[in-house]
Amino acid sequence: MRIEVARRSEGWQPMRYFLGDEIVLESVGLKLKVEDIYDRVRNEDMREFLEGK
Repeated sequence: MRIEVARRSEGWQPMRYFLGDEIVLESVGLKLKVEDIYDRVRNEDMREFLEGK
């Protein structure tokens, strides 16, 4: 599970975020954890991540 964010200020180079990472969307003043985005996803990767917390 990953999220890619491309920012103009960084030359549109995608930044990749994975479970355990936090994404900051500066233009809207929002911080999100990747696991919060995938909150309702129930698969092996998410289950292993949650068990390891």
